[in-house]
Amino acid sequence: MYKQLEYLRENVTMVRNQTYRIDLPESGLLSGIWMKITGACVSGATLADPLWRIQDHVNLVEVIGNGGTVIKSVQFKHLDYFNWLKHKVSPIHAWRNYATNNEFEYVPILFGRKLGDVEYGLDLGRWDNVELRITNAATATYYGADFTISLLLEYIRESPAGFKGFLRSETWREWTTVADATQYFTLPVEYPISGVYLRAVPHKTLGIADTGFANLMDDVVFALEGGVKRVYTGGLDDLALINYLEDGAESFVGGLIDITADRGVEVSQGRSLGHAMAITSKDGAGAAVIATIESDLTDGTIKPETREADNPIEFLFHGYAYQFMGHLWHSETLEPDTLLVPASVGDIKLNIHTQNAAAAAGGLNQVVLERIVV
Repeated sequence: MYKQLEYLRENVTMVRNQTYRIDLPESGLLSGIWMKITGACVSGATLADPLWRIQDHVNLVEVIGNGGTVIKSVQFKHLDYFNWLKHKVSPIHAWRNYATNNEFEYVPILFGRKLGDVEYGLDLGRWDNVELRITNAATATYYGADFTISLLLEYIRESPAGFKGFLRSETWREWTTVADATQYFTLPVEYPISGVYLRAVPHKTLGIADTGFANLMDDVVFALEGGVKRVYTGGLDDLALINYLEDGAESFVGGLIDITADRGVEVSQGRSLGHAMAITSKDGAGAAVIATIESDLTDGTIKPETREADNPIEFLFHGYAYQFMGHLWHSETLEPDTLLVPASVGDIKLNIHTQNAAAAAGGLNQVVLERIVV
């Protein structure tokens, strides 16, 4: 048995504001797809626009079997979170919106516990057809040419046992937040559940978060046996902090921003614990304006108080709740006793309340599920 890396496509065009579609091979034990997307910025396009990264434009990544069966149906940012959570590494990207810089995003699409998993993955031979679809909303306003995409497939070859099953990942519920409102859910009964993930993204004004991410889910009740057996009762703030301690993965994000003074951009951490920044030069001269970032911005956005042309700001943020996400349930091993099997644990209830505050309205809440399909 051995691992094999092979390009499906390398440096091909992914047209802006369209869905890129490609059929996967007809056979093979596929552990994951390593995806790289590159694009060249339009100079000045995001000086006052919060959509400053490629991942801000990639709305949907799908892997569909036999024309209609969902294998994956999530956002790029969900995949980015799973990469951080399962591989325990800081994300791999180049966030830099100065002038016509090339930006790139790397992320894996995982069909098992991680890349190279020899027990869980997608057996392509079990399907008549498997199609990868990547939908982006980018336009010529933001990127001067169509994106370039590469897809590197990782197979497990000569496996005597094959795969036990694959992880089905999907955005199960999504809604715009309303102040002092509760959403009541019963999780699906089909397939054992290996992960229940929450994402809460506040509304922004001039690119700055109106409130902390956790206020969009300030009271979460997660219970088994129809609500009798409580697993978690509390806010997303404490849940994300406990996740951070238990997961054992540090979260560092960095980038280079060229932003109009008093505007902000998202840096994909629900809670920032500290940051470092420096003014840089693109014109071969020292900066005349002191680069200043508003102090105590802890809620996933960064706001420069000043700007000098050709002197973008480089930053490094340390925090937790990467991509504004936390998990109520996450099985690292996929062992049977670590899964939620509805037939065994009864109805699985999930109630999510949004804080009674105007600033908590208008945000985005999501519930993402991963389930094992055998």
